[in-house]
Amino acid sequence: FSEVEFEHSVWSIPIVSGLTDVGWFDRLFASMLVLLNLGMQTAFSWILLTDAFIGEDFEAKVGSAKVWRTSIAHDHKYSDFADTSLVSRVCSGDGALILSTIQATLVTHINSYLGLQERDFAPSMFEPGVLLCMLCILLWALCVYKEYRRIFLELEAAIGIPKSRRTVFRQNAFVSISWGRFLMLLVTSLARALIASVLLVAGILWLARTTSIQELMLNAVALNAILDVDEFLFAGMVPIKTQHFIKELQPIHVRYSRIRSQFETLVHCISLLLLVFTSYFLLLAPLSDTMLSVKHELCGGNQTFVAAFNPDTQFTFGKVTADSRYARDLSSTEMAVQAQVLAGPADRSRLLRFWVPVRGFN
Repeated sequence: FSEVEFEHSVWSIPIVSGLTDVGWFDRLFASMLVLLNLGMQTAFSWILLTDAFIGEDFEAKVGSAKVWRTSIAHDHKYSDFADTSLVSRVCSGDGALILSTIQATLVTHINSYLGLQERDFAPSMFEPGVLLCMLCILLWALCVYKEYRRIFLELEAAIGIPKSRRTVFRQNAFVSISWGRFLMLLVTSLARALIASVLLVAGILWLARTTSIQELMLNAVALNAILDVDEFLFAGMVPIKTQHFIKELQPIHVRYSRIRSQFETLVHCISLLLLVFTSYFLLLAPLSDTMLSVKHELCGGNQTFVAAFNPDTQFTFGKVTADSRYARDLSSTEMAVQAQVLAGPADRSRLLRFWVPVRGFN
């Protein structure tokens, strides 16, 4: 036999409702906490499944990367004093960027997630982001499986209690339980299982769409906190007398045979492996391929040129640019700016000519 204790959770309030010697306001407030817990976990589940929270599919970034590369990345207006193109600075992780920072952040996330260098466009043997995401998904699945086991054991223990018209409670133990109270526990258990299932799916989708490896662990911890809302409410808000009553409940004995234990272990093993492999092949492997496609669209091919359209001749002209701002000496304009930066406010550098009229400067 195995002893099953009632959880120190808000979910345990319905089964002891009406048995505790508490005032009407304590009873009302405890019932409100059950509804609050149900509402909070339901709201979290719904929000996690919305596109506004999970974000768009990474596949959509392929199209936007193509548009950026052909419309802005090689525009001559966005080359700098070092004569480097915008795409060269974005793909090299230039920290001085004030334009296309979204694309620069995206390239940084892709390189970190896939373990790539700036010039790498082939899959890496070791992908840190994929490995960390698999570990976070596994961690989240274990948290939900723990919730499943607690639900099942408590429901099984309640099934083993004799049923009668009225609940008989003696010496902190259930002698018999009414059908109405049992149905209340059954509905509560089904609601918990449904919420846990929705959170499991939504959490995996959220983790699989998190492309920043710095945020993966934080998201996994945040998901676990949603499952623990009932315990937070129990510890911080449930009336003391109700808390003590639930904590002093005698455990219920449940029979565990060797065959049943092995069958349960087999189910756990198969379900966990199935979840891990399904998450990898349906979510993470396609994400890695899409990330490589996005990086190829953003940074692949020739980066060292800019283009401009001449409306007078109706031709598009191109100019070769530097590979990197660090691959050559400072340009004359950069040296002039640097000299003026080091000069005093009233001083004028010999390398820089100031125009007082704005029209002349333009």
